[in-house]
Amino acid sequence: MILPLKNKFSFLTVYLMLFFASCINSDQLPKYQGEKIIVNTNLFDEDFLGSVTILEAEVRNEMLYLKVGYSGCSPTDDWTLVFSERFLYSQPPTLQAKLIFEPVTDCGAYFTSNLKFDLEKIRSFAAGPYHITLQGWGKKLQVP
Repeated sequence: MILPLKNKFSFLTVYLMLFFASCINSDQLPKYQGEKIIVNTNLFDEDFLGSVTILEAEVRNEMLYLKVGYSGCSPTDDWTLVFSERFLYSQPPTLQAKLIFEPVTDCGAYFTSNLKFDLEKIRSFAAGPYHITLQGWGKKLQVP
């Protein structure tokens, strides 16, 4: 069956609108890379030589979502959230954490990444609700 020219133009217009609309919507959503969590006081106490700026931090459904800025020679995908085994006896308890990445390089480029961490992995340290004090973030993060 051959479509009249008017129908072909309408079909092409609708197709292009849907194609571009789907591209715009998917680009606007942040893509989060899943990362690892370590509970190790010695590593927590070590000086981290990299420079990380936490731009956004939010806890949703046992997941910690971060947007971070950092300097280096290229983007990194090796992030670790390090918790201290020491926690503050408060109500609710407060766990201390810091974010580190590898490799640390000495370059002037600046990158941003969206990260997510599954907080279920540290549930053995805090059975109920708890707070996280994350180095570089001014507010306590509440985990239900």
